[in-house]
Amino acid sequence: MNTVTINADALYSPQAEQYFTRSDRRIMTGLRATLTVLGLPFPDYALRRTPGPNPAAAALAAFHSDNPQLRHRAAVLPRRANATPDRVAAARASSNRNPDQ
Repeated sequence: MNTVTINADALYSPQAEQYFTRSDRRIMTGLRATLTVLGLPFPDYALRRTPGPNPAAAALAAFHSDNPQLRHRAAVLPRRANATPDRVAAARASSNRNPDQ
């Protein structure tokens, strides 16, 4: 096995941070996999965020508790009565009619 010296200064540059933080998540996944395989430490921007609750959900719950009157509640309308058999037969007959006649 060959020993290769790697200069990782480019990974710690502001340009690399800007590129990797603005790129697709698959690019960041590839960077993490490459650094893991090579045994190199991760730059700060490549570290995974700590898992936790979604802060937007807590903010939305706080808003709804402060503003209960603004909550939209859809009114469920009563179901329309079924059509009579005569009306259903008339609708089928009109839809089955050939428009060329």
